[in-house]
Amino acid sequence: MKDAEQFLQELGIKQDSFESSAKPSKNKKGSAQQALQEVWDEEFLQPFEPEKGQREQLQQDLQNHALRLLGTREHGDKELLHKLRQKFAAKAESLEQYGISADELNEQLQDCLAHCRENNWQSDERYIEQLVSSLLAKGQGPMKIRQKAQQKSSRVDLLDAYLDLDNSDWLEQMRDVLYKKYGANSGAEGTRLAPKDKAKQMRFLQSRGYRPDLIWRLFR
Repeated sequence: MKDAEQFLQELGIKQDSFESSAKPSKNKKGSAQQALQEVWDEEFLQPFEPEKGQREQLQQDLQNHALRLLGTREHGDKELLHKLRQKFAAKAESLEQYGISADELNEQLQDCLAHCRENNWQSDERYIEQLVSSLLAKGQGPMKIRQKAQQKSSRVDLLDAYLDLDNSDWLEQMRDVLYKKYGANSGAEGTRLAPKDKAKQMRFLQSRGYRPDLIWRLFR
């Protein structure tokens, strides 16, 4: 087996050139073995830096997938980021493919979201407007709608405007919800109910996300 000095000579590297720059060793100061180790460390143990092309490809892939998602329906910013993260970070090999860390992926995700907003592909205002309209049509109350929106969008401040209905509007909606569920036996229709039936209908409205004070007011 060749020793380190023979290996260096065959490479055409003079031992003296390494000894002059090599760090001291506890065992053999300036030895060929130490010099060879330092060459190895310098050449092969440098921190890996992903190529620019890989980063650009990742950003393009993120944007393409985001566009496909947004082409089907509106998404809140939280929801979009969650789906993109699931797609590109669910498996470790996905990160290895692009040569990035989890932290770098988060930066790329934020850049992708900013790009989608700038191009008006993604809009939390549009998302919340459609979400509120859809859930109201399904008989959901303001508390349930707010909870749902907070899970999908960071712009919950927009909810106040879309949920700014008069109490009379909420009362009317609760009457409709009860009628669809219980028909003529709805307490909101003036039917006298047994205490247990009244409590059951009140719990139903509460599960739909209506405020307790409005529920009591409806059954007074």
